[in-house]
Amino acid sequence: MKLFYRILILWMLLLTSAYGQHAIQNTSSRALRFDITAKKAVMRADTLHLSYDLTMSGHVISPHEILYLCPVYHGPDGERCRLRPMIICGSSRMPYYKRQEALRGRRHYWDERNPEPQIYYGQRMQVFHYGTSQTVPPGGSLRIELFVEDCCDRVAVATEDIPVTSFQPVARPRRAEASQVSFVRPRREEVKMRSERLTVRIDYPVNQYQVLAGFAGNAGELERIHKALRPLLTQPDTYQIGSAVIRGYASPEGTFDGNMQLSQRRAEEFRNYLTALYPHMYRHPFPATGMGEDWDGLRHLIEEDGDMPQYDRVLSIMDRVDIHAGREKQLMDLGGGEPYRYMLRIYFPRLRRMEMELSYSVRSFESHEAVDVFDARPQDLSHEEIFEVAYRRNADRTDHTAFGTEYEMAVRYFPTDPVARINAASAALVRGDLDTAWQHLISVRTDPRAYNDLGVYYWLQGDLTQAEIYWRRAMKVSGDERRAASNLHLATEETAHEQVKLTVINQ
Repeated sequence: MKLFYRILILWMLLLTSAYGQHAIQNTSSRALRFDITAKKAVMRADTLHLSYDLTMSGHVISPHEILYLCPVYHGPDGERCRLRPMIICGSSRMPYYKRQEALRGRRHYWDERNPEPQIYYGQRMQVFHYGTSQTVPPGGSLRIELFVEDCCDRVAVATEDIPVTSFQPVARPRRAEASQVSFVRPRREEVKMRSERLTVRIDYPVNQYQVLAGFAGNAGELERIHKALRPLLTQPDTYQIGSAVIRGYASPEGTFDGNMQLSQRRAEEFRNYLTALYPHMYRHPFPATGMGEDWDGLRHLIEEDGDMPQYDRVLSIMDRVDIHAGREKQLMDLGGGEPYRYMLRIYFPRLRRMEMELSYSVRSFESHEAVDVFDARPQDLSHEEIFEVAYRRNADRTDHTAFGTEYEMAVRYFPTDPVARINAASAALVRGDLDTAWQHLISVRTDPRAYNDLGVYYWLQGDLTQAEIYWRRAMKVSGDERRAASNLHLATEETAHEQVKLTVINQ
């Protein structure tokens, strides 16, 4: 009986495909309809750019099902290349994916199903937007394969061929005007909590733990630390210390107990050195802890280097032999001592260090103050304050080659905020730096606030068709309606003017 229904589904799809719309009949006998529209597949050099809209009418899938739309590129040599799929997940299947993402981590879970799908949960949405870019060999063909999957089975229900066109650039200006791009004001950060982590490498005479400012290269290292700490520890009206901790680490040579004691004493002496210079640090909990031999740090340095003698055997000893069961002795004996001497010379000095962490709060800054803070300690500004600095500095800037570089600082300190990416992309478009603009836009291309900038990017690339798709979407986004409409009007007029010029030339 189940096979009968599957055959019936496929027969109905074939019957209706001639009319450009797909109809599916599932096991509950519901009419299922959807359209794939706004299809765009363009080869630009060796990269395929694919986008489309999926429009649904009725309930396409039951709660326990999922609908897969899998683009497959067939290369000229016959090789199949799977592009990023789209998944529309029924409400009953949604908890399964959410649970797997929570247990294993979203990135790790989907990495195993490379390429990661563009996934939508639930069935209430009627229009689904899709877009991806992938490197493929030119000269092939593209087909979207559709599947419906329940708990036990996956059945192919339809295919949709999409013609692949070659990108034909039209000459465009190499940059946009500031009025054409979108700048989004970030949310206010009510309480600015920050943390500072410093790695301190101080040289000591053998088996000594006192901080000697004049010994070896300590003067420069201590000045670096003071430059970072002095504002935090001397400006109580601006900074409020929440907590601080020092952890001391030692390299593995010598005895385990001796290194533990040495790292503890050095951490305590460094704390004493700081509190003598900044007495009010006594008001805060300020533990100093010796961590002993830093074997984890040593392993990280070895793996990062990868060129040390007998690399694999060194790591094998570190994995198999316990610290208290002769690990260091086996490393010293390995290969006549050459690997150990290499570690002693290259890695061990980097393990002898202190790690200092401070957490603190920062007051809000007025606009004129934020400009100075931006140059001295930009990490203490909120995203909104960096936005204000960028606005003030670029309001009257005529040199477009340096326009809006301040927005890159917002990306540095707020890398997960899509607003930072959108604003940095906008500034890059004004500078004419299209490569940087795309690097920002590709991570926010599904965010409606980025649609106008995506339109500007494709327009500057000479792809008016793709630009129009995004501008028409942006015309439905609050705050971008007029800007996107103006951009589309300007680009359309420009194209019409170019066509008239071409006609006159040909005559």
